Amino acid sequence: MPGDQNERVVRDFYDRFNAGDVEGAADAYAEECEWDFPAFSSVCRSRAEVLDVCQSWKAAFPDGRVDVINAISCGDIVVVEWDSQGSWTGPLGAGAGEPNGKRFHRRGCAVTEVQARKIVRCRDYFDRANMYEPLGLMHLITA
Repeated sequence: MPGDQNERVVRDFYDRFNAGDVEGAADAYAEECEWDFPAFSSVCRSRAEVLDVCQSWKAAFPDGRVDVINAISCGDIVVVEWDSQGSWTGPLGAGAGEPNGKRFHRRGCAVTEVQARKIVRCRDYFDRANMYEPLGLMHLITA
C-alpha cells in the first residue's frame, strides 16, 4: 500500500533524527526538496539544507526529540502531529545568547509529500512561542 510506505518514510525521518542519525534523517528527503517553516519564514530547498537544520537543532538540543503522536496518510500526503522537547545546552544562533540548560515542550503538525520513497515537500507548522518562552528567548520573536 503506497500510503503505508509513505508513512514509513516519514516515520523513519523522525526515528533517525531522534536516534541522533541526522544524516540518515536528511537522507529521507529528495536531493531537491522543500521543507517550509512558516513560523520562521524559512525554507530548505535541498537535502544539504535539511541536513544543516537537523545538525544545528541537535547541536543546540542534543537530547531533543520530535515524537510522532499521530499520522494520517492519503496517497502521497502524510500528515503528522508531533510532540517536541529538549534542553538548550548548545549554540542556537544569532541573538540567542548562551545556552541555559532550560527545557521546552511544543506540539506541531507537518504536512509531508512523499514521491518515490523520498520526502519532496514538507510544511512544518508550530508556534515559536511555545519553545522560546520557556527558554527565555521571547526577545527573538518580538525583535
